[in-house]
Amino acid sequence: VDHDPEEHYFTLLSGNEDRFRQFAVLDVLANNTDRKGGHCLHDLADDVVLGIDHGLTFHPMWKLRTVIWDFADEPVPESMLDDVRRVQHDTEHGALGAELATLLSPTEVAAFSLRAQELVRDGHFPAPEPGYHSVPWPLV
Repeated sequence: VDHDPEEHYFTLLSGNEDRFRQFAVLDVLANNTDRKGGHCLHDLADDVVLGIDHGLTFHPMWKLRTVIWDFADEPVPESMLDDVRRVQHDTEHGALGAELATLLSPTEVAAFSLRAQELVRDGHFPAPEPGYHSVPWPLV
């Protein structure tokens, strides 16, 4: 990705809030435990913000660690909740579930589906949990 290495989540947030709300939803669903600011790149060629490094994801136990807490307790936009509903349905009844089953354990797939259900039910971005290390280190 052709990008400026001085740019990251903290420098890109202003003007890209909706894109980072998408990242936040993905991070909840995938249970991302390592969303650092430097994992958010501005692709100069396509002028889009991309997320990279999703290696610490899909653990069945809740372990969300991210720098994207700016939207905590904010309602998830309805269009994104519609996307989560579609992902949940396709995980439980469609091709996405079959594909995930080739990559993840049954427990991990079930936890993924449960996170989708809970996000839709609650309808809000999660907030950092008191007493839990909710941000990765280093931040960038």
